[in-house]
Amino acid sequence: PSPSASASASTSPSPSPSPSASASSASPSPPRSAETSPSATTTPPGAAAQETEDDDRDHDYSGGPTLQRGDRGSEVVELQQRLTQLYLYNGDINGNYNHQVEDSVRTYQWARGIRSDELGTYGRDTRRMLETETREP
Repeated sequence: PSPSASASASTSPSPSPSPSASASSASPSPPRSAETSPSATTTPPGAAAQETEDDDRDHDYSGGPTLQRGDRGSEVVELQQRLTQLYLYNGDINGNYNHQVEDSVRTYQWARGIRSDELGTYGRDTRRMLETETREP
């Protein structure tokens, strides 16, 4: 009975401290993470995801449509002017989203760590950041 009890006791404390230790160490951590995470991490991505869907459909955000190589027009002219302000584009301001504009956008995205828009595509996040860094042409 003694070895058996001691085996039971040693078997029982082994699993017991592990869950207790994880529970007690996990218990203080998640509330801190939970406090930080939902407000800092969970809310913005959720909000951003909803805004992206709505904004892409309605085009009611401050900038305009997503632009990419082959696009032409006044939106591209503004993009070229904004990139010129940051010395990232030195080509003609002609409203033609060509390879040079695409490369400038890609350089800007890499420099600013923008990974949410396709590289070389002037999407919502790239537009938002570029507009905060440049003045309206």
